[in-house]
Amino acid sequence: MAVVKHPVEDRGGDDRIAEDAAPFSDGPELFGKPKLLIVDELGYLPFEPDAAHLFFQLVSRRYERGALFVTSNKPHVTLRPIPDIEVYDRVAEVGVVDSFTSLMGTFLRHFKNGGYRVEDCSDKAQTLEMGKRAEAFLKIFGAVFREYQARLGDRIDFEDMVNRATALVESGRYQSPFRHILVDEFQDISTGRAKLIQALKRQHSDAKVFAVGDDWQSIYRFAGSDIHIMRNFGAEFGGAYAGATGVHRTVDLGRTFRSVDKIALAARRFVLRNPAQITKMVIPAGETDEPSIRIAWTRRDTGEKALNDAVAALSATEGKGGGETFHPDPWAISLPEA
Repeated sequence: MAVVKHPVEDRGGDDRIAEDAAPFSDGPELFGKPKLLIVDELGYLPFEPDAAHLFFQLVSRRYERGALFVTSNKPHVTLRPIPDIEVYDRVAEVGVVDSFTSLMGTFLRHFKNGGYRVEDCSDKAQTLEMGKRAEAFLKIFGAVFREYQARLGDRIDFEDMVNRATALVESGRYQSPFRHILVDEFQDISTGRAKLIQALKRQHSDAKVFAVGDDWQSIYRFAGSDIHIMRNFGAEFGGAYAGATGVHRTVDLGRTFRSVDKIALAARRFVLRNPAQITKMVIPAGETDEPSIRIAWTRRDTGEKALNDAVAALSATEGKGGGETFHPDPWAISLPEA
């Protein structure tokens, strides 16, 4: 538990926590303005002006539950707890929902999609010699997963829905009448949904899977998608013929009707820097001599202005060979010359 050495300003209204609040102590003291406040298992808060009142609200919650003893050299400190959902909203506002929290959510979806157990992940981590870092992560995840399932209770989430449907098909309780299975946006398929399609296909020896997708547009890993399923389509969904397995056919749709060469070819070079992407040719919609990608360097607080300026510049060149705008936010990457 870190100790705050700065008085909290009176914010007024319902958000007011203490009037002329004094520093308090419950552990090792930190002198000077701390960069980080460690709040036992509650997490951490950067000590910014907008976060100071939130910190005391969090302390208030622990105090009311009897899990935190707060001392003060002034007797008139009023702690006013706020609802859990409001605490979360405040935390999100000051940017404390960090990348680790996002990673935990992504891992949870992949975990349930694959029907794994924590013990399976632990065994694999040991086999791959992933060390103490993986061990610590799985320990935290195990607690999060148990709490998540407890809060679900008798309800089911989307991953449960897919897994239960797969179980019904695999057990034969559901008999599929379909011989042709069409899947759109195949790049976004997850392990759980792939198992469902495989179960449907196995019910009929002549069943075929027709999938349309573009692995270059795969952006839903956080929601459980796995690009390797598309890369290994033959092994996952292919048929058998003349003793061969994984038999399938691929048709490339390489022509784009959206972008000229200065955009399409630059984008191709950028995407293929990732060796996990499927190599393919791109035929642009046309050619231009004018620059078609404009880099807007910006930070989060100036992003909207940079975008508006770029759009205004394009509007001024409309009909004069101007191209499209590539506007990364908050950072941009310069593409090297060919």
